[in-house]
Amino acid sequence: MKLYKLANNVIGQANAYDGLGRSYMQLNDLNKAKASFQKALELNELANNTLGQGNNYNGLGIIYLKCNELDKAEATFQKALELFKLSNDIPGQGNALQGLGLVQMMRSQLQNAKILFENALAMHKQAQYAKEQKDDQYYLDKVLYKMSQL
Repeated sequence: MKLYKLANNVIGQANAYDGLGRSYMQLNDLNKAKASFQKALELNELANNTLGQGNNYNGLGIIYLKCNELDKAEATFQKALELFKLSNDIPGQGNALQGLGLVQMMRSQLQNAKILFENALAMHKQAQYAKEQKDDQYYLDKVLYKMSQL
């Protein structure tokens, strides 16, 4: 981080904070993760880095989801999706759609969740992201199972 600051590399600093946020998320330290993603977002906004902003919003969306703050999670994933579309980032769009699908699943809006997971799966297939495809399929199967129980 210090080298990025010395070099006035704002995007490098933002990427370091984003990575830090993801590390804190893995450690389940959601407050530090949130602070790191917010700092990364500030720096990416300063640098006008829409792709970086999309990644930061997606990370924040995951945190809000884990904290069961569904309205904030939905708005944050929606913002990430818009930024990923502006950046033409297909895998990012898939990630944001998956997050939106999880929000809908948690709200028991199963038809909406199904559509979102199907769209996420299509994006991840297009990007050839195998792990994300498996996750999308898992969530889609879970939704279909719940729908069959109604």
